[in-house]
Amino acid sequence: MKKRIVQVLIFILFINISLFSVPQMIENPFPSVENLNNFKADDYTKYSQNFLDNTQISLITITPGKEVFSWFGHSAIRISNPDIEDRLFDTGVFSYTDTFVQDLVQGKLYFGAYQSYAEGTINAYERENRIVSTLPLTLTNLEKAETIEFINYHSKWENHIYLYDYYLDNCATRLRDIINKNTDDDLKTWASDIGEGTTFRKLTTHYMTRNFLINFVFNYLEGPSIDYPINRYEASFIPEKLELLVKDYQNNKSNSLTEYPTLGSTFYLCLEALVISLIICCFLYLGEVAKSKKMRRGVAFINFALFLFLTVASSILLYMQNFSYHQVTYNNENLFFISPFVLIIAIESLIRIFNLGFTSKLATFTYKALLVVSLGFVIIKGIFPSVFVQDNLYVFTFIFPLYLKEVLVREQRKRQAKALTCQEENISYYY
Repeated sequence: MKKRIVQVLIFILFINISLFSVPQMIENPFPSVENLNNFKADDYTKYSQNFLDNTQISLITITPGKEVFSWFGHSAIRISNPDIEDRLFDTGVFSYTDTFVQDLVQGKLYFGAYQSYAEGTINAYERENRIVSTLPLTLTNLEKAETIEFINYHSKWENHIYLYDYYLDNCATRLRDIINKNTDDDLKTWASDIGEGTTFRKLTTHYMTRNFLINFVFNYLEGPSIDYPINRYEASFIPEKLELLVKDYQNNKSNSLTEYPTLGSTFYLCLEALVISLIICCFLYLGEVAKSKKMRRGVAFINFALFLFLTVASSILLYMQNFSYHQVTYNNENLFFISPFVLIIAIESLIRIFNLGFTSKLATFTYKALLVVSLGFVIIKGIFPSVFVQDNLYVFTFIFPLYLKEVLVREQRKRQAKALTCQEENISYYY
């Protein structure tokens, strides 16, 4: 018994060490706000009064697409003038390379800012059945010249690369920074005083509801830094939120706030996780009690695949919050629910595919330890909600039924085996 207690304490200590890891920092080669504040154009007089009068600068917003990276939409700035072909300025542009996955895990997300011909780029979006909306920006001629000059400066080969951050420095926030600079920070001052009634996580979750697995994994990897209330300025990291923000600001600072459901998007993720978990539990249980060996081996394989996947996900999280530059993954509580220790369960399931009678005492203990730790941590979160702010009940509602089902099934097997042994002893004694 003491040995088991020591093992549980080692497990909790292991998780606690990870919780207090300090995020690693990496230099941004082109910080947006800093460069905007320090930027000085060579010569604004090269733009004639007539050219600037006929120039229209607009915020372009593209609705979400089919690919995961396009689920949140896209923003761009369009520069229109009858004398030149319209240009489109994009930030958050990336390309797949041999090291893309490695860089993604490490948090070395170096994206680019580019200019392209507007008509061709917009036509490409429309061919994907994505709606493109245009919001003309109210700018003076000087502000138009400053915007054009900064866009040209940012698009230069030596300046176009920057360190991407999905929440703080993405395709929408860089354009928001440019627009805010043209208002002498008045846009930010006004919008920062207005609560959006949501969090970074809830907004992101709302846009990922089309696929449970991707939604679950992305949320699992992200820590508590995205679970604080945000204002309208912060919420404009989403392209359509930026469009609404700028539109309201230009309309005499009106305030058309979005009405969010009382329960929020993460609540529905919790329900979805619970339903899927219960379905998996029922299927696994029916397969385990089936007389067909093929069915039982199939269940063992599914259990192996499931916990191997969870092992990989939790190992990636462990690496990211200790050794990567992804600050959003740090201090993540989810390792209390799903940790790399589930590899023990996956290995046992793999052996059971070939030997149905195999049961590992270590795997049984792992199930029980994870069950107790996850339940205990949820209770602690309920007692101290201001300390443990991470919105992660969806992880608990998914994994807890799986742990509980297996613990109950193993206890039932143990009682049946004990009863069978007693029955055999009684029969032997009778004879």
